[in-house]
Amino acid sequence: MLRVNKSPATPHYLSVEEALVRLNSLLPLAVRQAELDPPFRALHRAILRWLAIEGESPSFAALLVEAGVADGAAALEQLRAADLVVVNGGGRIVGAYPITLEITAHRVTLDGRTRYAMCAVDALAIGPMFNLGTRIESRCHTCAAPLSFAQDDQRIRPAHLLRDVHVGIAWQATGGCAAHSLCREMLFFCSASHAASWQAVSRERNSVLSLSQAIELAKRFFLPLLADRPGVA
Repeated sequence: MLRVNKSPATPHYLSVEEALVRLNSLLPLAVRQAELDPPFRALHRAILRWLAIEGESPSFAALLVEAGVADGAAALEQLRAADLVVVNGGGRIVGAYPITLEITAHRVTLDGRTRYAMCAVDALAIGPMFNLGTRIESRCHTCAAPLSFAQDDQRIRPAHLLRDVHVGIAWQATGGCAAHSLCREMLFFCSASHAASWQAVSRERNSVLSLSQAIELAKRFFLPLLADRPGVA
């Protein structure tokens, strides 16, 4: 009898706790930030807020004064080496997780301003980090169907997408810049079945979270990077 291999209808879900442990093992942003001297830590937080507010490469000289940093070159090199910021070939800051100035598949509109996120998890972090509602626009990795939803912390509109949308993570080493490696394999899916089919290709490498799990992961991973959570308006 001919056997027909059917794609799994539902994925195997990774727990938020296990996902957090794995992500921190590959990209320990909070630990790296905590290891910085206080002025450098303040500078990193100022860069995050600048990218959220202005959506352009930071006015670095102004941020150095704000953070009380005397040696800007040393500060930038330490942040870059720790993969806390992404710097282009011209030495300009083009991103600090979760926000990037590079065009990606994940558009995030907050307070009327459009930004890009480095990955699906990053897109879900921006609103909670800055205590604002957002609109996220992306695509299903499997079928390229457009995805568009509003996020207010754990609340998603339209509400059915909280059930339908899933996030996949293909675990891999960062190679020193997660934005150009691991982040490119943190993906949205429009349904459980599409996420499950993707996961079936490599169960050891490919992990799946529900949208609510992914939001919780994003919050627990990124919120420690800010000392407080002001609105950016």
